[in-house]
Formats: sequence, C-alpha cells, structure tokens
Amino acid sequence: MTLDHAAVIPSVGIGDGLIMMVASHRLLCQNYVVTTFSKPLLELKSWFDPHFFAVRPPIEQLEETLSAFDLLVVQHDNSPFCQHILSLHQQNKLKTLSVFYPSYDSKRHHPLTPLDRVFHEDYPMVDNTARAISSILGLNHISKNNGLVTPSHLLHRRYKHRVLIHPTSKDPHRNWSALKFLQVAHQLQQEGFSPVFVVSLAEKQEWEPLIADAFPMPSFPTLSDLAAYAFESGYLIGNDSGIGHLCSNLQIPTLVLSNRKHYMDLWRPGWYRGDIVTPPSWIPNWKGSRLRETRWKHFISPCSVMKKFKELLLKEIS
Repeated sequence: MTLDHAAVIPSVGIGDGLIMMVASHRLLCQNYVVTTFSKPLLELKSWFDPHFFAVRPPIEQLEETLSAFDLLVVQHDNSPFCQHILSLHQQNKLKTLSVFYPSYDSKRHHPLTPLDRVFHEDYPMVDNTARAISSILGLNHISKNNGLVTPSHLLHRRYKHRVLIHPTSKDPHRNWSALKFLQVAHQLQQEGFSPVFVVSLAEKQEWEPLIADAFPMPSFPTLSDLAAYAFESGYLIGNDSGIGHLCSNLQIPTLVLSNRKHYMDLWRPGWYRGDIVTPPSWIPNWKGSRLRETRWKHFISPCSVMKKFKELLLKEIS
C-alpha cells in the first residue's frame, strides 16, 4: 500500500511550529508520511519521535520541493513565502493544498477553497488548529495532542517554586519594561519563589548588566535544553512569545503580558492553564492615538502582574 505524503508548513516562530505540530501529529496518526518544515523544531526533534523535520526551502526551490507531496497544510502568515505557495497551487504546480488562516480578509487574501479554514478569533490557535485538521480529515474527535513526548529522566515541575521570567521576544514592541520585570522578580523572591531569567545567548550581553547577579540567568545552547529546564520548573511569566507556547505545551502554568486582549484571545498559549495581563479596558484605544496598544507598558504595573500570578496559584488549588 502506498502511503500519502503530507507537508505541514508553519510560520517561522517556535510557537507557530508547536501549534502546527497538532496538524502534523494528527496526519501521522492517520497514516500519512509527514514532513514538518520548521527550523526551530529541528532542535526539539528528539521530543517528537518519530516525526520528521526539515528546513524551509528557498522560494526558488519551492515547486521542486513541495510538488512531491500529496497534501500541503500551510499556516498563512502574509509572507512572500506563503503567497508563492498559493500562487504555485493556483497554477496547478502543487497538489492538494489546505490553508489555515488565523485571520482572513477577502480583499487581501486568495479566494477560499473547500479545504481552507479560517480560525475563530475567540479560540486559541491550538484549539483552532485541532478543529481545522479534524475537519479536513473528516474526523469527529478533536485532539490538541501534537506528539510531544518528554524524556523519561525528567521530572515534571520538580522545582515547583522556580519561576521562569522571559523578558524578551522577537518584536521589541511586545516587550514589557525590563525594570518592571526585575521588580516582579524581587517580589516573587520575597514571596518564597525562585525567579530565573531566560534569554537567548544573543540577548545575554544586554541583560547581564541589568540582572547584575541578582538572579540566575542560565545558558541554553539549544531549544531542547531550554525545554528540559522548563519542564522541571513551576511557572512562566513573560512576554507574548514562543516560549509561552512551549511551556504551555509542557503543562507549565503561564502568565503572558500583552498589549491587546482581543489579539491574545487567539494567540494565547492554549495547551494548559494560564492567564493574560493586558492594560485596563478603560484606557482609550481610539484610532489615531491607540494609547492602549502603543503605551501599554506604562499601564501594566508589577503589582497587577503579581496579583494575576497569585490568582494563577489559586486556580491550581481549586
């Protein structure tokens, strides 16, 4: 029997890759031979056995690479890369294509096909992806399982009082104030928790003078090293980033800071319990000023973050 080959193509982020692994794993469980094109997840391949990962091909090699697949599942991200895939399909140079749209605008995007899915803005991306792939495959059961399996030598939440603080993201506009993150860390320490700052190797040079040995800031050579450390930690507090999705995927409670609640209804970590801190709704967000979006860092205080964190603790008890 010849098996169908499927390609799953997330956007480039860590969180995008983890989310679209829900589609990859469902396809694998339905006897597809699946390739997931995600550079970040290559560093986590030992956590996703027996899945196969590959780096995205250059645009000029897309037709050659993707024409071999019977089914393509693409997370739409408005990039030239994504647009080129859709154009190749319209030219009948690629086989069956299913496009997952986090949001859809008929004036900007290609016309929808029966295999395309537009996500519901009130549900997290993980839930939307699970519903979409089940629908494509004609399955009644919806599953958010993305195939992640943790190494057996690790103990889940071994250090429950260890709180990871992730103060960065790929977009500086998403980053809350460094000083306020430090204030939260000091408050956590006073409450008996052990804050640990998590930044990339490239970001350590900027953050080392700010931390000044007040808190641990370990190095993680690979995403697998970070995942292992996170799996044995108690909580995560951080900006909207892929690390929040990773911790949620690892069943670690998360508290994510963001400028837009409506945006985070869709993009919040969706595997495990967590909460979002956004500016108060009474702050004006009129067109032309957008105070809540542009100056959101000023409207979230360390006290409000600690209050939400304590509410997260209470949810574990109840």
